[in-house]
Order: sequence, then C-alpha cells, then structure tokens
Amino acid sequence: MFRKRNLDHIYFEPVSNVLTIKNGKVSIPEMNIESSAINLSLNGTYAFGPGTDIGIVVPLRNPQKVAERKAKGLKPKKNKGIVLYLRARDDKNGDVKIVWDPLHKGPDGDKEDK
Repeated sequence: MFRKRNLDHIYFEPVSNVLTIKNGKVSIPEMNIESSAINLSLNGTYAFGPGTDIGIVVPLRNPQKVAERKAKGLKPKKNKGIVLYLRARDDKNGDVKIVWDPLHKGPDGDKEDK
C-alpha cells in the first residue's frame, strides 16, 4: 500500500498546538500532523482517567503528491481518495481503543455520550 513512499527516511513537519489541561483532561483543538509518509488530523480530549475521546482523520493519499501540488502553486486536493475516520475512546475497562468511525461523528458528534 505504501510502496511508493520512502519509509526508510521519514521526516515530520513541526507540530505545534495549545493544549488545555483541566481536571485531569487534556483538551486538544484541531491539530494536523504532517510527515513524509502519512498525514493526519486529530482533535478531542485525552484523559488521565476515564473520558478519552479523540477523533482522528487519516487521508491515505501520498503526502509527496500534496507537496508537489503545493510546489506548483496548486491547492491540495481535499476529501479526495480514501480517508479513514477513526476514534480513540475509553472502553468499559478504561483502556483506550482505536475504532473505525463510519459516521464521522468524532468527539464533537455525540454530545449525549459525554
């Protein structure tokens, strides 16, 4: 699947964000993580106890092609190709599990669960 990506030499763009910590929970606003192998976007809440709920969006297109489009002065293609919508949430035992989010709810999508 990733055979055209140089996985022997992966680099990351600088990552920055402002996190808020309150009552044992870390609030993560929309944050993009870009590497030479894969890009992803996430937001939500990480909790030191129960309450972790993080939405993760992973477009599977090659980041190198995105960089090439930007270098040519073109806008990156958004919402094209295969995009995985995942969610990291607590289970009943308090362990964080990553699951598929087919309805793209993310942490903001189901307020009634909180």
